[in-house]
Amino acid sequence: MTFMNCRQTYPRKADAELKRLLCLVVVLLVPALTLAQSYRGSIRGKVVDPSGGLIVGAKVTAKNDATGLVRDTVAGADGAYVLA
Repeated sequence: MTFMNCRQTYPRKADAELKRLLCLVVVLLVPALTLAQSYRGSIRGKVVDPSGGLIVGAKVTAKNDATGLVRDTVAGADGAYVLA
């Protein structure tokens, strides 16, 4: 009977150690994930006409209504633009 009790407690002990290890890994990885976030973004796109043709040199403007900040750019040779 004593041997049976040891066999039953060992898996529980191993499960507890595995849970502790998993918690430690999560605690160590969460800060790394938050550092990967950025507060900067960009808007990318292509300027095309209704038939799908590219419009080269088109002026693209984005305005933040809350702050009044305006960003301008010009579409390139492939109709693409990027607003930082």
